[in-house]
Amino acid sequence: MSETIVVPKFATEREEADWWYDNREEHDKIMVKAMAEGRTRRLVDVLVERGIPLTKVREVAVPVQQDDLSVAVEGAKQAGMKLGEYMGQLLHEALSKQAVA
Repeated sequence: MSETIVVPKFATEREEADWWYDNREEHDKIMVKAMAEGRTRRLVDVLVERGIPLTKVREVAVPVQQDDLSVAVEGAKQAGMKLGEYMGQLLHEALSKQAVA
């Protein structure tokens, strides 16, 4: 297995898609090894280095208990908000209270 994968030029998107599919296992092995060796970087770090402004809102995945999720879904409906917006508002309010304390 080589350390890098050489990506050729493609005439069509279909040709490129087929090539990536055919070479996926080799690519996966190279990427897993690079990650284990700490040779990969997070996109956000690259953007910051290049001076590209990040959006003010970032999405995060948070595990939520089913009971809490049910309460949140109902609260969002009552507030006329999307669930993500409602959860963001709840988090903002909780963090604001914590900052004051």
